[in-house]
Amino acid sequence: MQAQQTTVDANEVAKFEAMAAEWWDPNGKFKPLHMLNPCRLEYITSQIAGEFGLDRSVAKPFEGLRLLDIGCGGGLLSEPMARLGATVVGADAAERNLPVARIHAEQSGLEIDYRHTTAEAMAAAGEQFDVVLNMEVVEHVADPQAYLDACQQLLKPGGLMICSTINRNAKSFAMAIVGAEYVMRWLPKGTHEWNKFITPDELCALISKAGLNPVDRTGFVFNPITWGWSLSSRDLSVNYVTASTKPALSWRVLDFEYLDKAESYWFSSSLRRSSRRVGRAARTFSSPKALTTSWIIGVIASRARSRARLPAGLMATILRRASSQSGRMCT
Repeated sequence: MQAQQTTVDANEVAKFEAMAAEWWDPNGKFKPLHMLNPCRLEYITSQIAGEFGLDRSVAKPFEGLRLLDIGCGGGLLSEPMARLGATVVGADAAERNLPVARIHAEQSGLEIDYRHTTAEAMAAAGEQFDVVLNMEVVEHVADPQAYLDACQQLLKPGGLMICSTINRNAKSFAMAIVGAEYVMRWLPKGTHEWNKFITPDELCALISKAGLNPVDRTGFVFNPITWGWSLSSRDLSVNYVTASTKPALSWRVLDFEYLDKAESYWFSSSLRRSSRRVGRAARTFSSPKALTTSWIIGVIASRARSRARLPAGLMATILRRASSQSGRMCT
């Protein structure tokens, strides 16, 4: 039997296992994550609520969603997601993290399925989730592209992945390594390797190559005066986060597979006419980004449904996601 491939870096795992007991100490070696956590949670919850049309004001807005926290550590994100109603699986390659996570969840009265496993192993087993949290992990793996490919497989069609990491530039070296590890001593020396940091453009390219659609990227910005973190749509110079979605249904199926040449030509002509009406240049059907008006989406969906005999409920989901994503592109 062929051995299961993995992108786990054993040296990186050893670093975090050495700190496992301190996960829930707000003044310990994970102090930076405790400080960042409210900011991370604000972004995560707003993206999930926006993508799935959920009301964050209710007690358990994420009830019915299956969520994976990959690289869960001690459960700093898994526990809030469980409190919000999600069915949470926390996975980590560092085995020593999991007893700490399990004990804390039990003490908090939360049911969380913590597993010592990898993204690749779960993907090979056919596991799928509505949401994958991939926070501060990609800069620690041996092969970022293979890792993100596995994360894509772990998402259900129409699912959402939140992925954060650290930018690679002179400022990130000064802040994330010199400042955090040597000056402030928030983290042990050697926790991060600057050459493993990933720029936002590089990450979006990797995510796209994995088969996901990047829809947002936002910076986590630390203010040394207020000693707090905030979200920024402009400053992605050090810590940043992205949101990406897995297509609910192939647009190729909708555009061409069930349409004959005459109908394809009719669609092209209609698109050009509509583009002139709204003052936009004519675009091809090669990307969902081209479908920028509800009229065009409606025409395509109506004709494709008649050919493909898609259920009304599935068609409604496709229309909702296509409309919502037209304004959420990674720029």
